[in-house]
Amino acid sequence: MSSMFLTKYEERVLDGEFGPALQLSMRILTKIGDALGASRLIRISSAHVSGISYKNIGDAGLQFLKHLRNLGARVSVLTTSNPSSFGPEISKIVKLPEDFIAKQMEVLRILEEMGILATYSCTPYYCGNVPNFSEHIAWAESSAVVFANSVLGARTNREGGPSSIAAAIVGKTPLYGLHIWENRLPTVLIKITCDLPDDPLFYSALGYLVGSLVKKGVPLFSGIKGCSSEALRCLAAGIATSGNIDMFHIEGATPEAIMHSNDDRFRLNIEEKISIDHEELKDIIEGNISESPDIVFLGCPHLSAREIISLPRIMPEIFEQKSAEVWICTSKCQKSILPAGFFQRLCSMYKNVKVFTDMCLVVFPVEFLECKSIATNSFKAYYYLRNTSEKEIGIFRPYRHKSYYNNHTRL
Repeated sequence: MSSMFLTKYEERVLDGEFGPALQLSMRILTKIGDALGASRLIRISSAHVSGISYKNIGDAGLQFLKHLRNLGARVSVLTTSNPSSFGPEISKIVKLPEDFIAKQMEVLRILEEMGILATYSCTPYYCGNVPNFSEHIAWAESSAVVFANSVLGARTNREGGPSSIAAAIVGKTPLYGLHIWENRLPTVLIKITCDLPDDPLFYSALGYLVGSLVKKGVPLFSGIKGCSSEALRCLAAGIATSGNIDMFHIEGATPEAIMHSNDDRFRLNIEEKISIDHEELKDIIEGNISESPDIVFLGCPHLSAREIISLPRIMPEIFEQKSAEVWICTSKCQKSILPAGFFQRLCSMYKNVKVFTDMCLVVFPVEFLECKSIATNSFKAYYYLRNTSEKEIGIFRPYRHKSYYNNHTRL
């Protein structure tokens, strides 16, 4: 029996009256809810499933998915999926073991049989899974969780792979954590005392720095002005990587900070104030630069179509250098809305450019790449590639912001 309040229907599900797949999923959710002090289950409008890369889940994860499928599991809400370990484009240029390929493809088939959409992207909000403000959802993938809570104003905890699938099947999740308004209030004020270029790298670095300083809580940023949604996506990824942080607010920008700007209760829990200046951002970027990478990796999280179109203009230094290949990861959803023939023209104009969908290098078996070093503008990719591979991993230097390293503007 669960210590949570369950409706009569939920009790019948838990008793197995509606089949073993729903019963197992309900058991997972009630165990989590009991452990974390949830009072009841709440309905969700969507789910996003992580842990679908065979590189990460291995045979144990595959067996769990097969077991669910064999029980007849089907999702009951809109459910999207995280990147696979490889996609169609990279399969043509990197030889992977046949057994690895077969098992990854089996994972993907099982997910589709369960009704999970084959988005294979860490940016579900670019693939049609866009929850409304204050809607309850059950998302895995740390960067998407932070973006959903912070930028969209939806409500989700950081689910694991099994719990997000269980929630998708039942259509509910335990009521705890960031599903509760009081837990979404800021706990620390982060004052930015310098200008920030509207560049993914700087927001990725800022998030990574704040996550390492705060570790846990809900930061409220002041001094950030005029940033794009793509910059916020990178801030979300960085802050989730180095800290146990699933939400932030930005004064005058994110929905809940705007909504509660005149509510004294919104700042009631702030007990700490941290200032971050130009020098600290400069140090974290410059201290991890890769001088001569073999591959420059962009797209962690996956790039939007708008970013890809503007890349040659806003990041000319990447396309001007000839010594490294440029690998771009995006979702097939975003690729499909680009102008016809765009990628062919881009790759024809810049012979060192390659574009990949359905995957991310973070969950790709990089040991099969014939390269020594990889540079990226994502601190999330930097962190995970450095800790899961033997390649030389570094940050790609943004030459167009060279003056930023010598001068800065106080706000």
